[in-house]
Amino acid sequence: MLAAVERALAGALTDIETRVGASGLSLVVRPYPELASVERFVVEELFASVVGLLRVALGPAIAVRAEFAFAAPQDPALARELFGDGVRHDREVSSLILSRRLLDRPLPTTDPLCHRRMTEL
Repeated sequence: MLAAVERALAGALTDIETRVGASGLSLVVRPYPELASVERFVVEELFASVVGLLRVALGPAIAVRAEFAFAAPQDPALARELFGDGVRHDREVSSLILSRRLLDRPLPTTDPLCHRRMTEL
């Protein structure tokens, strides 16, 4: 974990750990302690950005599970709209879980010739 001064210089807001398991890839997010008052915003914004980028790259039918280390909002409709039915709150850590099948999908913009040349280097 970066020291507070290094984090401030880098502009980092969280530590992100990746875990690969039977169900897929988990992005485990831990906001820095000095951001406790805006933890919900930082985590939800990060997860929404990741899911949005995945949907742009791979299409709108990206299934994810979002688990948050804080209480559910009064109106959970927006979270369901962004993440589907796989939203859970009051978890030990905040995690975005991506399906293992998603990891096996090639990017639509993949260039086979470029890939071959890069692997030859």
